Amino acid sequence: MNDSKSHKTAHFTLIELLVVVSIIAVLAALLLPALGKARAKVKLTACANNEKQLGLALTMYCDDNDGFAPILGYSVDYISYDDFLSAYDGRSLSAEVMTAQWIDSRWTSQSAGIYRCPANVAKIDADKFPRSYALNSAGYGGFTKPDKSARVSALLDPELKLAATEYMCDDQVLGSVSPYGGTNGQIILDNLDSIAWPHGQMYSNYLFLDGHVKALDFNVTCVQNSDRPIFTGSSSPLLGSMWDALQGSSYIFY
Repeated sequence: MNDSKSHKTAHFTLIELLVVVSIIAVLAALLLPALGKARAKVKLTACANNEKQLGLALTMYCDDNDGFAPILGYSVDYISYDDFLSAYDGRSLSAEVMTAQWIDSRWTSQSAGIYRCPANVAKIDADKFPRSYALNSAGYGGFTKPDKSARVSALLDPELKLAATEYMCDDQVLGSVSPYGGTNGQIILDNLDSIAWPHGQMYSNYLFLDGHVKALDFNVTCVQNSDRPIFTGSSSPLLGSMWDALQGSSYIFY
């Protein structure tokens, strides 16, 4: 007599498999957007930390230069604002590197470091380093020019005025003096369609003159504050806004 018992192998039916696949698809649809938002939040936070480090470097530079900010640089010697800050951001670039037209793999093995937002999507040549941040440049209240700068320590309301912002485009590279080491609200207004907004449309991190960083809609930065007189006679609608670091101050560029 054969005492062995027959065993049946269990199989999933087609309907059961379809149910499992459907559940997985629903869970993926629910989780993927949340994961995408989490990744975007991490990049926004990392970008803000970069700007805080940039603010520290800017403050130390000003402390060592009688309160004056670095100039944007011009094509005579190719020294850009980030070149000037290299003594304070941990890079300590040599004169040979600082006077190069831009910084690339020929000169240094370093990365863009604090000057690259992790969300930067600009198309840069493989041997160059992207630069994601631009200083608030003169023309509509900014504090620095290609060849002159203002004494930042003399500016009023530093907690309300912008020092730098994200400005990402294909020819914004580390060590370059042109064209976007500096920007201002009017330039952004004139180029809204060509500017990358990796954190969301019209949304960026902004570094203020007192060193704090805040993520804002660009439109918020354009709101005028009438508590202090407008310094310059230009007709820009941004005078008196966060971009107008000159508002209420009486100083000249040196």
